[in-house]
Amino acid sequence: MTELEFRTRLFASSVMAGLDYDIGYQHGLRCCFYGKTFSPPKGQDRWLRLSGELGDGYRDGLAGLPPRQIQAGEAFGIDHILV
Repeated sequence: MTELEFRTRLFASSVMAGLDYDIGYQHGLRCCFYGKTFSPPKGQDRWLRLSGELGDGYRDGLAGLPPRQIQAGEAFGIDHILV
């Protein structure tokens, strides 16, 4: 993931911030981009075990996927920017 992709995805998610999915997504995306320096493995294990929106968002971010609202083509008209 390039820094531009990281920043674009983080911004897209932060616009919706406050929703459980987006909080989990932002944390997972940072873990994906920064690696183990951002979150130790034990912390990641706890996040991976979460269910619901928070856990779904974390797993999407950790996988480097665009935020769910972008995956569905619903937000901001910037889905063509996100790879």
